[in-house]
Parts: sequence; structure tokens; C-alpha cells
Amino acid sequence: MHVLFVGARDSLPPGMKALVNERGGTVETAADIAAAVRQSKTGAIDAVVVDGDQVASSEARAFLRTMDARRIASVIVGGATASFEPGDGSLTDLAGADVSKEEIERRLTTLARFQSHLRRLEDELENMSRLTRRLSQHFREVDEEMRLASRLQHDFLPRGIERVGRLRFGTLYRPAAWVSGDIYDIQRLDETHVGFYIADAVGHGMAAGLLTMYLKRALVTKRIDGSSYEIVDPSEALQRLNDGLVQHALPNCQFVTACYAVINTETLVMRYARCGHPYPLLISRDGQASELKSPGGLMGLFAGMDCPTYETHLQPGDKVFLYTDGIECPFDGEPPVEPHEFGGHRGVLASLAVHSAADAIAGLTQRLDGQKGSLMPDDDITVVVVEVDGG
Repeated sequence: MHVLFVGARDSLPPGMKALVNERGGTVETAADIAAAVRQSKTGAIDAVVVDGDQVASSEARAFLRTMDARRIASVIVGGATASFEPGDGSLTDLAGADVSKEEIERRLTTLARFQSHLRRLEDELENMSRLTRRLSQHFREVDEEMRLASRLQHDFLPRGIERVGRLRFGTLYRPAAWVSGDIYDIQRLDETHVGFYIADAVGHGMAAGLLTMYLKRALVTKRIDGSSYEIVDPSEALQRLNDGLVQHALPNCQFVTACYAVINTETLVMRYARCGHPYPLLISRDGQASELKSPGGLMGLFAGMDCPTYETHLQPGDKVFLYTDGIECPFDGEPPVEPHEFGGHRGVLASLAVHSAADAIAGLTQRLDGQKGSLMPDDDITVVVVEVDGG
């Protein structure tokens, strides 16, 4: 321990310097505070012993505050100690004029030990502070990247297809996080056919969001050969998508559900197929609701899975809802709505079907916003509704 004694030689207990030397320390002396300030700037000091008569001046108090800031222990002996009050967390100790050299040595030793622990804690705090700054910067960068990913994913969604012939579309897309595991698309395939699908990659977040980009590219709805084309049947489109997922052997059980439909805008015949997805909900003009059931399991499990195409003839005023399973939880427990027996989310959708497609989506949005926990949903929610004009 290197100790700086500040004050006249006879102001400290006799033998103090010798005792410090005996304990393996070294001693340096300064006649007054001004000299102590100069010496503290040029050498390493572990502790300071100050004559109490030296601490009355503002310069002395500034010196002691500097020692505290540098975490250097100080003992003020005798003199004007009564007028000096160390602050909270200070390493400055006060001793009476009659204190023995052994007592000062013990106090210095105690303060030095405390000083070393304090310095170690401060080093750890500084390390934690640096780590916190690095983590904050990292999270800011991740947040910005996620925002960009979210914007890109939204840019891949269809725009300007609210009306195709006699059909009107409405859509709701609410990711649970920055990016969604849901995706939908509406495509005008030719002058008389429009195709639309909704798909849900198991889970949500970045991995599921990346998978949706693959789904959009891999789901082939029209086959073009030179100057001719062929509209791909919904069953074939989903089977090819399933085989592609199986071929890639994605890790972590990245499974997919989907429902794809093609409507002839002249005949109003809708051909559809589904794989593991919630059944489409058909609401007739008079408010009757029914599920369009068809077989088909999760995609990505086995190649060659069968998901046959079914068809139904839509009537003017009919509405068909495609949705992901994220809509089920917010409306769990909703009572059945007349004139049908459906409750829960299906009952909510059926009750909104009295409105136009756009107004039904607006009403659904309002209902979701009123649900508890709507700001932090458990799952992505996506709904596509198609309405036949003439109701």
C-alpha cells in the first residue's frame, strides 16, 4: 500500500510511518494540501492520511472529493473533523486527535480492502455498461432489420385487386410479430378466372416469414407454354407445393397448411382444395353458414399426399371466408349466432357477412381491436373474403 501523509510531521501519531513500512507499505509526505494535489497527479496512491487542520479550506475539500472519485481511501485525523461530513459511499474516514497509530493502520487496511472490492465492482459495472451498450446497438440493428423484413413482406402482398369481374375481395393481415408466418395472394389468371389462396407456415417470426416467401414462389397457379397457358388445378398446385417442401426436408418441423381456390367469374363455379388448413366458410345471401369440407393433411410431411379438388356453385350475394387459425383464439367462447349453429370465430365471421366484403373486414378489425391482448396477439391472423355481386 502506498500512503500519502498530508500535514506537518508532528501532526500524526508517532511511529505511523514506520508502522506502514513494517506492514510492507510505502510512505510519501506532503506538507499541505497544495503539495498533496501536485503529488497525487504524479504518482499512484492507495490511501491518504490528512491532518484535520488541513481540511477547512475549499481546496482541501475539493482534494478529498477527487480522492473519493478516484476511489482512494482517506483518513482525516483530529483537527476540524467535526466540520467535515463524508458523503454516501465515500471512502473518507474520520478519526479523533487521540487515535493511535495502530488504529489508523487498521482503518487504512479496512478502507483499502473496501477500496479494492469497490474498484472491482466498478470494473464489473463498467464491463456490464459496455456490454449493455453493445447489446442495445445490436438490438437496434435487429429491430431495423426486422422492420425492413416486415415492409418487404407486406410489399409481396397483392394490391389493387379489390374487384375482379363480379367478385369483390376484402383482406385482413395482422402479423403477431414484425414478420408473419401467414401469406395470401389474389391473382387474375385470365379474363374469366381468378385464383386466391391463403397459407400458414407453422409458427411465426423470421423462420416462418422466410418460408412464406418460398410458398409464394413455389405455388404455381398457371402453366405457360409459348403462346398458350393452362390454369393449374387447385389439387395439383397444392400437391406440387407439398412435394417441393418434402424434397427440401426443412428442419425444425417447418410444416405448412394452405387452401387454394379458383373461381370462374362467369359461371361462379369455385374449385378448391386444402391441406391441413381450416375449412373455408361459405355464407349464403340469406345468412346460412356452412363449411366447405375437403380432405388433406399438413404439407411438408409426406410426398404424394392426396388433396382432391372440390367445387361449389356460388350464388349472387354469397361470401366465402378463408382464414388462418390465428383468428380462433380471440373469439373462443363466442355464443352461436342465428340463423346457424356456429359459435366462436365462425359465428363472428357469419355475423359480419351481412355487410359488404370491405365492411366485413372493417368490422372484424374493430372486433379484434376490442379483444383483450389485441396489441400482443398470440398468433398471426389473416382473413380473405370474396363476395359475389348481386346480393
